[in-house]
Amino acid sequence: MKEILNFHYNKGVQEVSPAHTAIRHWVFTEEEHAEATLAQAMAVVAEKNGVSANDLTHLFPAVLRMLKSEIEWSK
Repeated sequence: MKEILNFHYNKGVQEVSPAHTAIRHWVFTEEEHAEATLAQAMAVVAEKNGVSANDLTHLFPAVLRMLKSEIEWSK
């Protein structure tokens, strides 16, 4: 089974990041597992369709805004 999320702890606080190499530096909070999973899925589809990691940094927040998300990533 392929890993889709990586979990790290920074000063006792869980941080979640997608496993995809293009966005593995994106960090989400422990309450944002669903958003991190969405980012992972979007990165996989983007890669298959030739969308760059740079484009994904603009597309992902736009999708979150369309979903009416209030997390920091949507701003």
